[in-house]
Amino acid sequence: MTPTDILREIARLEKLLTSKGFTAPHIEISVGFSTRELTANISYKAGGSSEYQFIHIEALDGFESLIRDTEDYINGLKSVPEIQRNAFVASVGRLIDQGREIGIEVDFLNPLVDMMGKLSSNILKAA
Repeated sequence: MTPTDILREIARLEKLLTSKGFTAPHIEISVGFSTRELTANISYKAGGSSEYQFIHIEALDGFESLIRDTEDYINGLKSVPEIQRNAFVASVGRLIDQGREIGIEVDFLNPLVDMMGKLSSNILKAA
């Protein structure tokens, strides 16, 4: 791969992160001569927090392999809407548990429990 090819692939991978709803995507590739490895440093924002991931491979495996491993990592990430939906469902679940612990009447909790079941079912179908 030429430097231009590598830069083109980095731009494509950053766009892939953006398509999943992440902001401020940034990927750097480095060559460790003493360690004989290639590294992809991936950073992006999910909501308000910054996320970082480093992918290391043997230098002899080549840039194509590093690009492929980086793309596999990005493809394995849940999208921002999925992350937000999962966080919401978890919050509703904690709210229902808290209501039960403090003795909230069943008539009040049942609609929440029904909604939780529908949300969980929708998440499983989407996955």
